[in-house]
Amino acid sequence: MDHFKPNRPSGLDEATEAAKHLGEGLKILARMIAREIAIELKTTCYSVPNQDQNTPSQSTPEKLTLSVPEVAERLGISKGKAYELVYTKQIPSIRFGRRWLIPRIRFEAMLGGETSFLNKSATP
Repeated sequence: MDHFKPNRPSGLDEATEAAKHLGEGLKILARMIAREIAIELKTTCYSVPNQDQNTPSQSTPEKLTLSVPEVAERLGISKGKAYELVYTKQIPSIRFGRRWLIPRIRFEAMLGGETSFLNKSATP
């Protein structure tokens, strides 16, 4: 016994199949565009370009945070002393699990003499 087949022109079946393939292709294209946008956002939103005059067209992104050893090196002090300053809130920091991160902008502001980020017990 033959299966009942709806009375549709064969061109309609081909158009339906083509539409399905087109829809799948558009989904893939949309994912590729979204991935490119995400990469672009990461490089523009999460980094600050280096303002070096020697490289007019290219800018290298700077990290938004510093590690405690990086801060110790910049200050010319030991890592132990840097951790002590972080614990006593004399260096602005954020804790992520076991790791301490120092926001670069707040650290540079601290070096410039700003003290608005310090808690009252840590201010001189």
